Order: sequence, then structure tokens, then C-alpha cells
Amino acid sequence: GHVRLIHTELQWQDLLLSDINGRIKLDGFTLKPQQLKAQLAGRDTVITGAINTRKAGTEQVDLRLLGDYSILDWFSFNQTPEVMSGISAWQIKLKSHQDQVKLEATSDLLGVSLLLPPPLNKSAETPKKLTVICDIPCDQGSVLINYNHEIMAEISADNQKFSVNRIH
Repeated sequence: GHVRLIHTELQWQDLLLSDINGRIKLDGFTLKPQQLKAQLAGRDTVITGAINTRKAGTEQVDLRLLGDYSILDWFSFNQTPEVMSGISAWQIKLKSHQDQVKLEATSDLLGVSLLLPPPLNKSAETPKKLTVICDIPCDQGSVLINYNHEIMAEISADNQKFSVNRIH
């Protein structure tokens, strides 16, 4: 069967999906979003994938969220002078990993300009892949960042306070 969602909201740790609309296919113990439309960080998002609910407490999550976002949708900081602007397409994967849900966000940053010293600088027309990986909630624990294989860093997050563990 199917379940139709109309203006529904889902919050998972610090990840809030609002205004969810569309259908979820019920396939045995698996819930399969059928191109659900939602809002994430105030921007249009499409949700696909599956959630297996066979055993209570051991749900298996494998979801993909697609949308156009600004880096500033996720991190707020003083930009004086302004060092980044624009929005780009992102793919956000949420996947069960032991008793955690791992978030992997990837973008080619097309549409984003960075006015930073080399090799961090880029024009809006130049693609540079950015990948961020963390366990939800991302503001508690290790966050891995890979910027176009030029700079890779591991930072520790503790309630919006970040420290660099290693960078290369």
C-alpha cells in the first residue's frame, strides 16, 4: 500500500524536514519515499530511499535528500568581509551505521564563490567537490571535511564549538 503525507514534519536529532508532501510506499517492513517533497533549511528538497522497520530499535535507514543550499544554511558566522556567496546542488545521504545515522553531504559547489586564499578560493563557475561526513547530531563528535582532495580535515564538534583535530 501507500501512505500519503500532507504538510508533515519530521525531526531527527538536529535535522528538521518540514512541509513534507507526497507518498511513501509500504513494502513489507520497508518504507520507501516516492520522491517526497519537503523543506530542509527553508529550501526545497526531494527525499528518496528506504527505511526498514523490521525490528524495533534497529531500524535501517538509507535515505537521499537532494536540494539547492547555501553553506550558510548550515553554519552561521560573521562574514565581514563577505567570503562566500551563492547556492549549489547538494546530495545528502543518511545511512544507518551501527547505532548511529551517518550523514554524508556532497556538492560540486557550482554557483558558490569563495573569496579565500588559494587553494580554497573559487569562482561560482568552477566546480570543486566538498564532502562533509558526520554522525547525527553533527554538532557533537567528529566531522570529516574533504575539499576537492586539496584539503582534508577532521574537526571535533561540541554544541557549535569546533576544534581542528587534524588537517592535511
